[in-house]
Amino acid sequence: AGAAGKVVLAAAAARVDPRRVGGIDHLARIRATYAAGRYGANTYDQAYALLALRAAGASIPRAAITSLGRARGTGGWGYTLSRTARDDVSATAITIEAMRAAGVSSRNSGLRAATAWMMAQRNAAGGFAIDGGNRPSEANSTALAIRALRAMGRTPPPALTRQLRRLQETDGGFRFTATQRESRQLATLDAVLALSGKRLP
Repeated sequence: AGAAGKVVLAAAAARVDPRRVGGIDHLARIRATYAAGRYGANTYDQAYALLALRAAGASIPRAAITSLGRARGTGGWGYTLSRTARDDVSATAITIEAMRAAGVSSRNSGLRAATAWMMAQRNAAGGFAIDGGNRPSEANSTALAIRALRAMGRTPPPALTRQLRRLQETDGGFRFTATQRESRQLATLDAVLALSGKRLP
């Protein structure tokens, strides 16, 4: 569901019909994974499915929103879409963004609690790592947190955007952390959207 969701989001941004990208109906691919309030196998599948459906102007089952909300752990959300999963910054941020896109109010107590938990995971420099704990700033988690804050109607702190900009290299791309390049493509995609002042969808 997550991969198809990303295609739908890209198609929506390009004003292309997501039902006809490469001869494939990607909305149908998302819907084919739905069962008992869940899309796909994990939190990212669920979040990107909701974001994609909203971007395409398609209806979002109320059960999918409820299921996502109920999967919140002690603070935020974890990778496996289970209350027993270890909460992490990236899963929490993308879920906040998805739930807001699905129409959940920024005053929702679960979203407010998750946002507070997420902000408590900042490192001393003001950035984020997926597992918190004052680890070095990571481009992806920091970018996702910026978007989540924007989705909640909040202005990201200047230190947060500074941490993300410091990971940009001379060719314009972004590295994963100051000491690790990892997937520059993924880091750059997340960073550009966050620094553009926008959020999904």
